[in-house]
Amino acid sequence: MAEQANAPRKASAELLAIQIHALKLTCGLVAKATRAYKTLAKSESLTQEAVATASSLAQPQVSDFENGKFIPSNAELDKLLTACGFDLNLPGGKSYRDLLKFLRDSAEDLKELPKELPD
Repeated sequence: MAEQANAPRKASAELLAIQIHALKLTCGLVAKATRAYKTLAKSESLTQEAVATASSLAQPQVSDFENGKFIPSNAELDKLLTACGFDLNLPGGKSYRDLLKFLRDSAEDLKELPKELPD
């Protein structure tokens, strides 16, 4: 009986890990779309290479960020988001940065949650 009662808790914890991965992908897409929009709004092209140069990252790191695979350190993240066109002084930009920091700092630990629930 206890095993049946625990199944939904473990499944919920596993679903949380999936949702965190999806959220990382969504955050990357927001950055990619913002970069593309800023390119259309300006005369110069805002490529991944240009963002990389402005943020002191390598272009593959920018690509990994946009694909939800990598979130850089705090200082690099601020430079990256600013280079993509976010204003980190506005509530939306600040919250977006804070969410990315949370995902970076907590995602691996949250994967352990299903293992930590009692049987």
